[in-house]
Amino acid sequence: MLDITHSQLIDLWEKLLDAYGGISSYNGDTTEIYAYTLQSRNPYLDSNPDGDGSLNRAFNTMQILKSVCLLFQDRHECHIVIDGKTLGALNGEPSYLPHRCYVQITKL
Repeated sequence: MLDITHSQLIDLWEKLLDAYGGISSYNGDTTEIYAYTLQSRNPYLDSNPDGDGSLNRAFNTMQILKSVCLLFQDRHECHIVIDGKTLGALNGEPSYLPHRCYVQITKL
């Protein structure tokens, strides 16, 4: 289960749709995703960014992004690359989203 609000999910989906359509405000087919936009508020982690939970939070944030991107890729005929790595490559290794990443979408 993803720990993401409906609003966060819709905002992410809209960014992906914009990149898919080549109209992303960041760079046409590439959108910029900030980690905090996919995270729930956590006052402890917000005040202690270098604490023990930060790595786990960054890992969970990337899991959310990858899951939504996989669904998007299945629903739309496209290829998604996150920071230069395909979704398949990212699924084979632990990956983290501590701050931001770039998601590029290419129509098939």
